[in-house]
Amino acid sequence: MKVSVATKYGIRGLIYLANNRRRWPINVEEVAARTSVPKSYLLKIFRNLSVGGVVRATRGKDGGFALQRDPGGITLREIVESIEGPIYLSPCTTGDQNCEHSGYCGAADYWQAIQRNLLDNMTAVSLQSMAASEKVPAPQAVVQPSETIMTDRIYNNA
Repeated sequence: MKVSVATKYGIRGLIYLANNRRRWPINVEEVAARTSVPKSYLLKIFRNLSVGGVVRATRGKDGGFALQRDPGGITLREIVESIEGPIYLSPCTTGDQNCEHSGYCGAADYWQAIQRNLLDNMTAVSLQSMAASEKVPAPQAVVQPSETIMTDRIYNNA
């Protein structure tokens, strides 16, 4: 299983919402800028998360997005399934009995056990725990072009 860019972006946006819940709703422009996610892509992801019951949208001048409920009650599994759809490692883990090897495949039981473990682990991880683990990057010094010019003049006696 490979985690898609959409899922990575969605989680970044949700962590931002979780860590800024006193300011809900937050407009998508801010979330996109603060998480370095393209706004149009984030809107599409948040629409899927809205359908999945993870976020809610508020329209209007002071509109934006907010979590549908407490971040401690939103699981990683729920987030991924809202963005990607059902999670399965192999067709035999979906309960689909149309596999030509169904009934005698030596790997099926193992795939199903791995699938259960994966889903259990994803269910055990909450958005709150991910948000609490978020590390704020060190601020980057921003040098304005005018500051550079002034510095050059001072040090170069120009």
